[in-house]
Amino acid sequence: MTSEDKFNPPEYRLFSIEEANKLLPELEIDFVKLRNLNREVSIIVEEKKKLSKDNGKIHLSPEKPPAELEILTNNLETISKMVDKIQDLGIIIKDIDTGLVDFPHRRNDRIVYLCWQSGEKEINFWHEIEAGKAGRKPL
Repeated sequence: MTSEDKFNPPEYRLFSIEEANKLLPELEIDFVKLRNLNREVSIIVEEKKKLSKDNGKIHLSPEKPPAELEILTNNLETISKMVDKIQDLGIIIKDIDTGLVDFPHRRNDRIVYLCWQSGEKEINFWHEIEAGKAGRKPL
């Protein structure tokens, strides 16, 4: 099995540069929301760790859950749904905090990734599947 075979099953979506670029405005909005939700989750978790007396473990009372637990639960559910929505499009999320994603793309008869990070106006880079962001090359 070649590396192309394992990354290109029949149901795997391949994006043209134009298709991927059309999705960027909505992705930018999604990653702003995801970062904010993630930040709220981190703040609540850190606050609970500071209040805990058992080696940083979080203790929440199941009888009367605090408001923070409801916020935490809602945020985690929303994050999960948003991530699923993005991944269901065939986009590969690499890092929520930086908004780093890859779009599978056919380039010169092989599968590579178009690479985009939140804040970039359009897709200007690609990389080999094994290379990651460090291996980004201009289109």
